[in-house]
Amino acid sequence: MISSVGSSQAALRAYSTQLNANANNIANVNSQEFKRQDAVINEDSNNQPTAQVRRDNTPGPFRQTISEDGIQKFQEMSNTDLAKEMTGMISAQNSYSANLKTIETQSQMTGTIIDIKG
Repeated sequence: MISSVGSSQAALRAYSTQLNANANNIANVNSQEFKRQDAVINEDSNNQPTAQVRRDNTPGPFRQTISEDGIQKFQEMSNTDLAKEMTGMISAQNSYSANLKTIETQSQMTGTIIDIKG
């Protein structure tokens, strides 16, 4: 039973990393030349979930601007897709909540066993 708690704790850390990456991307959606971060969740050698954060270096859209001198310039904007970030955040939040519920249930079951043995 304890190993299930360890797995859930590792999953909470991984999904927390993913939520932080999503939040950072959303906060910088209008920042010039910002490159979004992507948190990829995999299993480590102990079959525990871990998250690795990678930078997405694909170029963002370009916006035409005109300087005070009247010179036309093109400025690269963020490559963050707000719709993708929001759906990713919802998915990560649901996964986080499911793993948290697993730990809460484990705690309740342990409390019940202790009460029974009294």
